[in-house]
Amino acid sequence: MKITNFQISLMEHTISGPDRNWFGTSFDCEDSVEFEKLVLAGYASKETPPSWMGDDVIYRLTSEGRRALEEAIVRNCTDQIGDAVEEITNGR
Repeated sequence: MKITNFQISLMEHTISGPDRNWFGTSFDCEDSVEFEKLVLAGYASKETPPSWMGDDVIYRLTSEGRRALEEAIVRNCTDQIGDAVEEITNGR
């Protein structure tokens, strides 16, 4: 599965702190739809939240998801460097 830039941003937010690995959102919203794709790919897990969160859902990255995120970030950086080199080479 190719991870989209939007999914990368969701995944980065999920692990945005040293002891953080969770993302809470309403089920069936845009964030949840994208996370469901990550769950199917094995990159995230889904949990029922505490009752005070209502109908929300919590997602966590799996170790495979963390690895995929790192690879996606490196791939994006490599692509950006390649694009910049091409622009310089072509005199843009």
